[in-house]
Amino acid sequence: MEKQRKYINLKDICEKFDLKGKVISIAPFGNGKINKSFKVVCDDDGMEKFYILQCISNKMGSPIILMQNTINIISHLEKKGYRGLNLINTKENKNYYVEQKRFFRVFEFLDGEVFETIDCPHRFEKAGEAFAQFAKELQDIGDEKIISLIPNFHNTSKIFEDFVKAVRDNPTGRKKIARDEIWFLLWKSDILNEFEKLKFNEELPKRIIHGDTKLNNLIFNKNSHDVLAVVDYDTVMKNYLCYDFGDAVRSGCNCVSEDECNFSKVKFNMSYFNAFSKGYLSVWKHELSAAELKSIAISPFLVTYELSLRFLTDYLLGDIYFLTKNSDDNLMRCKNQIALLKDMYRYKDKIFDTVLKGVKDKNKNQKHWFEI
Repeated sequence: MEKQRKYINLKDICEKFDLKGKVISIAPFGNGKINKSFKVVCDDDGMEKFYILQCISNKMGSPIILMQNTINIISHLEKKGYRGLNLINTKENKNYYVEQKRFFRVFEFLDGEVFETIDCPHRFEKAGEAFAQFAKELQDIGDEKIISLIPNFHNTSKIFEDFVKAVRDNPTGRKKIARDEIWFLLWKSDILNEFEKLKFNEELPKRIIHGDTKLNNLIFNKNSHDVLAVVDYDTVMKNYLCYDFGDAVRSGCNCVSEDECNFSKVKFNMSYFNAFSKGYLSVWKHELSAAELKSIAISPFLVTYELSLRFLTDYLLGDIYFLTKNSDDNLMRCKNQIALLKDMYRYKDKIFDTVLKGVKDKNKNQKHWFEI
């Protein structure tokens, strides 16, 4: 029988790091579904200092390699004069601390605003610029500096295979409850097929991407729409650029959060899409090939479909990956994403026209798979 872990005192953990001042409060922070984050407030001779303490999930692979990736990214960005995260070392000059086989790290807290949903098009245009610039700055980091720790992350074909296996095996007996969602996702596999054909028929390059471009991975200036920093480097990897674009649009153009259970509120905001596209594509300008632009046009549908698969697969397997509070959280998240995907189809032609404007390709709209 596994020995029960002792209670971990987060204040004691904080004391291991080289923080300025005395810890006066620790509170949960953010809505991350993988790592657990806490905002730490210290009193430094009457001045408040703020930090983010994170317990790194064991679902992210080797924490040691993960932290080396983080160090490499921070160092590379600093050399370019690009503002990134500031990691705080322990008092023994290590970049992480281990307690009961749990890995902890601390970042300096950036005093800005974090949004779960966007509030205006101009702010989302700035978000597009920020995510694009972040990826662009990392293109010359060197493949050896980034070791991907999450096998098949943003590998939609493998994610679909895992979904089919979970449906077939039905290990938790939940398949009957999710019957409608299962049939819908099986039916809409044509989205995946179209992307696979694009990869096979045209030269689609892989680049260094952020990998998790949700809106809440941006810190905004409190007094303007500008972005102070892009955060969360755990999923930085070599993959297709369209996944960054698609995930940002999926999360930012949804009028509500992905945990909203009133699905009538789930709407795709086309004005936000136009704004993000303008910001994102302005950074890359003419560096993207026609094939990459086609993949970007498909990506809002592809990534929304992919996350629907991931949420439902996790539900069928018994909630082993995403953090949950209730037994049906992942099913509700899947329903939320399916509602978003359905509403997205209303703007199918406009989405393609916005991204592919100026691309000379008689098949650029590929309308044959745009049916629902």
